[in-house]
Amino acid sequence: MKAAMLLSGCGVFDGSEVHEATILLLVLKQLGVKVDFFSLDRNSEEVVSHATRGKLPEKRNMMEMSGRIARGKISAMQQLKAGDYDLLAIPGGFGAASNFSDFAKKGADCSVDPEVARVINEFHHAKKVIVALCIAPMIVAKALQGKSVQMTVGDQIDDLKVLASMGCDAVSCKADEACYDPVNRIYTVPAYMASKGDPVTIFNSLQQLREVLHATSC
Repeated sequence: MKAAMLLSGCGVFDGSEVHEATILLLVLKQLGVKVDFFSLDRNSEEVVSHATRGKLPEKRNMMEMSGRIARGKISAMQQLKAGDYDLLAIPGGFGAASNFSDFAKKGADCSVDPEVARVINEFHHAKKVIVALCIAPMIVAKALQGKSVQMTVGDQIDDLKVLASMGCDAVSCKADEACYDPVNRIYTVPAYMASKGDPVTIFNSLQQLREVLHATSC
């Protein structure tokens, strides 16, 4: 089984959340899944200091930064075809909201990067499993708006209202819980969007993936 993981940079404040990407990679590898990494070959919308949280004036390429998580094995998203993979994995991090979309600025009225939207829709149309963590379900919801999906972004009422406003059945989940929509084959976990999210709860919330992958491969 093969998975494609989408990375939006490196670091929670302007790219992919490193804990989430790493734990998701670990769980997939434990399940015997081969993981390839993909990103957009363009600059991030902004660069944020992960020491002070202040904005930095420099420019950083999304694919170059994502390569830090992928240990140098990263490909441009234009090369990604759903037919080559069984699963799409999208960790959270603010890059999903600012690089993969403009959700950070526009909320539910956002638009998704065309390449990201293409990939999500290709996997959904092909009935492949989509795993999205933290804020990433917001981007999946927008890309699939109008297709009646069930997802979670944690247990915060305001966040769930935003998800619901994009046409989703928004499910409240605690930090160590997951929401699986068997019709659309979408598996979402709150990660750090939950009030008590931490590496242990993220790991625990991904444990149902074994049953999901077994059921969808039969």
